[in-house]
Amino acid sequence: MAGGNNSETNENHQKAAQTLIEEGDECVKASKFNDAIEKYNEAIKLNRDPLYFCCRAAAYCRLEEYDLALQDCRSALEIDDKCAKAYGRMGLVFYHQNRYDASLEAHETALALDPFYMLDENYKSHLDVIKEKVGEAQNFCATLFGGTGEVSDFSDFMNNEYVMQAAMQMMKDPNMQNRLESMMEQFMGGSAAAGESFGELFAAGKNMAQQMQQANLELLEQLRDRFASTSVFEEGHQQIEDSSSAENSQHSE
Repeated sequence: MAGGNNSETNENHQKAAQTLIEEGDECVKASKFNDAIEKYNEAIKLNRDPLYFCCRAAAYCRLEEYDLALQDCRSALEIDDKCAKAYGRMGLVFYHQNRYDASLEAHETALALDPFYMLDENYKSHLDVIKEKVGEAQNFCATLFGGTGEVSDFSDFMNNEYVMQAAMQMMKDPNMQNRLESMMEQFMGGSAAAGESFGELFAAGKNMAQQMQQANLELLEQLRDRFASTSVFEEGHQQIEDSSSAENSQHSE
């Protein structure tokens, strides 16, 4: 009898969880992402379905809470390591973080697990954008370090978005951040050591380019805000538009 009660309770929990998921999806469609997350939270408490974590990951993406979204993707894969949707969501997270190689790998894994995965036009378009960005980065590396391996045009080098993205990744290191800030202060202040600092900045820039695949755009904006008066950082950087933002709010794809 007890076993029958447990079975009935589980079934009721599953039904209630599905209802909460559907309500959360409606919140997403209405751009009420925090409300959606609350619904998904309650659903997950009742039923730890990996797809529910994927729903919440999509909502987190809409709020630009990418670390939380990535955590949900990994939670889903801990439950079901063959969950194609979890890899797809992970690819979306990496895309927003400008980690294009990782995004491409995640999407290709999703496709390998579910051949019908990329039939959705949003995902196909998204994948095309990722491949294009990866190709641009690879071409830039080949151009930058081809032949003698030296940078021929400092202006082009410093104004290339991939170099700037690499700069941001390196700026996550507090030691590197302090060093570059000191160099920029000397350069902007016109001190006697300015020429020396400029040379160090150039050398550091070449090192940054080698890490461009690990780029992060967030710190680029911080650098540009801080050093907007210098000629090194120019205006006009364009953010990559998310070709699959509408897909985030869909649970049934």
